[in-house]
Amino acid sequence: MRNILFLILFLTIAFSRENPFEPADSSYPKIEPISKVMSQKRVDPSRSKKIFRWFSIEILDDSIYLKTKDSLFRDFTIDNPKKIVIDFKPKRAFKTKSIKIDTNRCISKITFGSHKSYYRLALVMRDKCLYELLKIDGGYKLQFK
Repeated sequence: MRNILFLILFLTIAFSRENPFEPADSSYPKIEPISKVMSQKRVDPSRSKKIFRWFSIEILDDSIYLKTKDSLFRDFTIDNPKKIVIDFKPKRAFKTKSIKIDTNRCISKITFGSHKSYYRLALVMRDKCLYELLKIDGGYKLQFK
């Protein structure tokens, strides 16, 4: 009796699908070779920095991208020491934060500070560079000439 039950169970499992030793759903993700995975483009972490959850910057050799939804209040320059000052309108309360910059030819340091009705970016310049502040999708672009 036991042999007959075993034979019926085995035949039922064997004929229920093509191979009883493989899973029925064979939709596995495609695995790429390591050479393809390693050659994918990566973002240099020294270029892109998230300063606050509402503000991040990307630093290139000839430009800086300021990624924020806040509106520009004003921008101006100071001669001694050489600085570009950019003010943004919504009041945000935070501690002053400074970042040293090595990857840009014009800017050596960026300082973020909170004021009464706005917050400010002060960009310390290495040399006197001309700049243009452009409104782009998702923020602003500081282009150096």
